[in-house]
Amino acid sequence: MKERLSKSGVKRYVFFEKYLDPLTSKWREVSVTMNKDTKPYQNEARKLLQKKIDDKLKDRKTKELKELTLHDAMSEWLERAVKSDNLKQSTVKTYRYEIESMKNDIEKDIKIVNVHYQYMQDLIDMWAKSVNYSRVKSHKNRLMSVFKYVRDVYDMDDITAIERVKLPSNKKTYEQTIEERENYLNELEQHQLLNALQKMYDKNYRYAWAKTYYSAYKALEIQLLTGMRIGEVLALQFKDINFEKRFIDVNGTLVDKKDPITQRYGVKDVTKMGSSMRKVGITRRAVEIFKELLEYKQFNQLDPEFLERDFIFTNKKGNPLSTNKINYILKEALEITNITKRVTTHTMRHTHVSILAQHAICNTFKSYSRACRSFR
Repeated sequence: MKERLSKSGVKRYVFFEKYLDPLTSKWREVSVTMNKDTKPYQNEARKLLQKKIDDKLKDRKTKELKELTLHDAMSEWLERAVKSDNLKQSTVKTYRYEIESMKNDIEKDIKIVNVHYQYMQDLIDMWAKSVNYSRVKSHKNRLMSVFKYVRDVYDMDDITAIERVKLPSNKKTYEQTIEERENYLNELEQHQLLNALQKMYDKNYRYAWAKTYYSAYKALEIQLLTGMRIGEVLALQFKDINFEKRFIDVNGTLVDKKDPITQRYGVKDVTKMGSSMRKVGITRRAVEIFKELLEYKQFNQLDPEFLERDFIFTNKKGNPLSTNKINYILKEALEITNITKRVTTHTMRHTHVSILAQHAICNTFKSYSRACRSFR
């Protein structure tokens, strides 16, 4: 408080209060003039000053909200989620990719306060025609999180633009149902794929990248034998294999980024879900594959570029293969087979489940059909 004289010589009391501007991180000041410096006047001055501060802050938020684009809101939400939600590295990568993909279909300069329900519904309906249902649902969830973020941080009262949006029907066509049912490889198709992968390795074995083809070949075979996710397979290290008791300790998944310690590609992160941390029993064939790769690694250690990191499915430098590289080699292999169905690394996982189901049927009915005898 400071005393001041008015132009007529009357003493006045000016009360000041400082506050931190959240937008600029600078201290600002408000003031109010009172006739007296008594307790009642001091209390009244405090109330008036606080109201001035609240009005100033609200006015700043309102001004910023009016200028906030949907693009910027999506970016801000993502950065807040990365910092505060303790997300896995693989989840962060997925979120970043998804947000950037969604931005491609949203006008860059559209203000979030101007977004209305029909715009959002049209956006969802458009995605429904180009991507699968689970991706559309994920897009809507991301947008809901963005609008809730703006509501909490910028005091935007109305978020019905996203709340009213309806997801399209998840009813599958006959063709989609058949495709999902057949998303596995039968015995003949498995042999075709493995033979194609062997041929590709044989074709490239003289070159430096031969180890990449060999590792991809064996990683896909391990998927068929165990039903593990491709990220879990690529994250495997020799310390995770119990050769004597024949099981794998599945304890991580591969993240597509540079290791901060070695500055080499590939980081092992925790599995997709807590329940994914498990031990998987393996067959003699799987043990043979891991022993073959161990011998191959000892040969690669002679390479001056090789760095020991204990990963199993690697290139000649000792770096784990990426999922993209596996997909590329899988696509190459499929082109020299007669397989016409859509095949991905996840098809290997489905194939393993179908093999287990066939085992169960054979054991239940004690059948001696040719198909069942082939499993014995």
